[in-house]
Amino acid sequence: MRKIFLFFLIPLLIGCFAGKKPGLTGSYYRCLRDGEYQETKISQNRIMFIGSDFPDNINIMYNQIQGTEMIVAGLNFDLMFGTDTLNVLNVTDTLLTLSNRFGDFELKRLNTEIPEIDSLNLEQTINELKTGFKKRSLIANCPDLRTEEERNLPDLGVIEDDFEDIIDLDSIPD
Repeated sequence: MRKIFLFFLIPLLIGCFAGKKPGLTGSYYRCLRDGEYQETKISQNRIMFIGSDFPDNINIMYNQIQGTEMIVAGLNFDLMFGTDTLNVLNVTDTLLTLSNRFGDFELKRLNTEIPEIDSLNLEQTINELKTGFKKRSLIANCPDLRTEEERNLPDLGVIEDDFEDIIDLDSIPD
């Protein structure tokens, strides 16, 4: 009787573990064409993002996972269009492929987990996060893959806009 039980139990267990897909949550990184290194930590309700161009800025977004979509909105900064939908194209143990209105992009899974920010020890955990990020950024040593022509394009800088000064002409009485 025991052999029959094991005969059915072993394939069931193998099927359960073999069919388990890796989750979306975790710590990821990527190198951009211009040599910027970026890290992203995806949790169930938040996405934390930091990049080597602005390593002192830790950007946090609200995240809602719905099947193969992630709806994101900036918490401590504004996204260009308010909210964005990231479509999950593929997820493996080592790679997450996403798509949004600007195109497809890949995030590689870090071999270490980025720590959560502890609100009780805020300053210490942010310093540890930045220190770890800077070390990993140096190790990654992302190459600048732009052509010579792309590198020599003029820097357009930042365009400042103040939408509060815009007057709705329809609201002005005739």
